[in-house]
Amino acid sequence: MRTLNAGCGGTLPNHRDIWKGDVRLDIRPSPNVSVVGDINNLPFKDDSFDVTMMYDVIEHMESPIRALREIRRVSKRLEIITPNPLHWERQISFARNPMRSIRRGRDTRHYYTWTPPEMSRILEASGFTVTKISYLNRNPDRYPRILRVWRSKKTLVKAKRIESQK
Repeated sequence: MRTLNAGCGGTLPNHRDIWKGDVRLDIRPSPNVSVVGDINNLPFKDDSFDVTMMYDVIEHMESPIRALREIRRVSKRLEIITPNPLHWERQISFARNPMRSIRRGRDTRHYYTWTPPEMSRILEASGFTVTKISYLNRNPDRYPRILRVWRSKKTLVKAKRIESQK
């Protein structure tokens, strides 16, 4: 299975898990990057990869649908990890000061956050169909199911390409 890790450029030791993939692409060079390039204009042939991983990347894009359509061209499947907008810290921060939360989002270059239904719509508009959505927890069995969404900082989304649109 050939994998593309789109946006893998983390250089901090705690980012080692994002260095996976046969091909590691980022917009900036770093020791972990094997191909420097733009995710909106990937330098690969059609169907080059079985799966593309985007870990903490999509929320930083000004045009995520454009990038997803380009990934669809080169990959059959997609895995995304993105911040969970329903996490309790984000909810409390926004409730206390909505404008501060918005400014903070811009400062960290998080252009978007999506709920699972919103993410499904974006993926479908890009030619993918969602196969799984789950919440990443350190201790998933510790909390009742209803609290897992609220306690999870990250959302994992898996999708596959809709072949009829190729």
